[in-house]
Amino acid sequence: MSSAPDTQPPTATRVLVVDDDTFTARLISAHLTGAGYVVTSVADGVDALEAVRANPVDLLVTDWQMPRMDGLALCRAVRALTGVPWVYTIVLTACDGSDAVVEAFDAGADDYLAKPFDARELLARVRAGERIVRLERDLQRRTTETRQAHTELQLAFRELAKVNRQLDRLALTDDLTGLANRRAAMTSLDRTWDESARHDDPLAIIVLDIDHFKHINDTLGHAVGDLTLQRVATALRDTARAYDGAARIGGEEFLVLCPRSSEAQAAVLAERLRDVVAALTIETDQSCFHVTVSVGVAERVPGMRSPDDLLRAADTALYEAKGRGRNRIERASALAAEPVLPDAG
Repeated sequence: MSSAPDTQPPTATRVLVVDDDTFTARLISAHLTGAGYVVTSVADGVDALEAVRANPVDLLVTDWQMPRMDGLALCRAVRALTGVPWVYTIVLTACDGSDAVVEAFDAGADDYLAKPFDARELLARVRAGERIVRLERDLQRRTTETRQAHTELQLAFRELAKVNRQLDRLALTDDLTGLANRRAAMTSLDRTWDESARHDDPLAIIVLDIDHFKHINDTLGHAVGDLTLQRVATALRDTARAYDGAARIGGEEFLVLCPRSSEAQAAVLAERLRDVVAALTIETDQSCFHVTVSVGVAERVPGMRSPDDLLRAADTALYEAKGRGRNRIERASALAAEPVLPDAG
């Protein structure tokens, strides 16, 4: 067995010569080594197949007639290998005629050279095979890079979709309380209004406002005010029904959307919400206090043209609750013609 010296560049083309005739193997190896190729040689197909498995090569120059495994059997075996790079194969033989050429190509050979061979023709065919190998390697590299880029692009799209979902959620969420914000609430109200009108289902809303919230901010500070909003929001979220939508729609104002609910049914929920908030104890390092909410309830009724009409009705009921002493519920259907406006706060 012969090999190229260590001074060969790492990118030099690797050639495996397979021939049971020692003289021929050395002659081929000498021509190829002199042309700058990294050459190894073995005596038959069995050793060649093991060599290709252990240390893949770029080109294979093999004799046809050999003991144990001939050149055509070797071609078939090499083509059947998995997990190794593609190998360009040249078959050398004393057999002549078109039938022999066809048989060699059918076995998986890429080229055919008759013995006795001309050294220049051998080198020309090897150089042609080398160009094809480089094209094949480049194609494999580009394919791998394309697949990797596709995989990375898919991952990037997934990450982008995740970020977009997070941004969408943030855009529709109140930062302080974690409830839906006004934008989300109005979108949901519009959609539920349309569904209610289309199916002639009842629709009610509850509007709540924390009583004397300005006094809390002015006397205890905005940090305590924020804590109060968070505690009230948690109470609303935990108490509202699964299909109700709670949102913060203003500074200290909240809305609960009650699909498929009448005003009377929404009023029952509103009373429960009012009770839960009134039972809260807001504790800080400097104080401990309770809060209450005033509540307005309204239902979609004939004559209302849009969700804005429903909101105005609920707001009017809320103002009535404020004007009648706070910590109470008023229903839009029971209001007098001229509601009482609330005091500041």
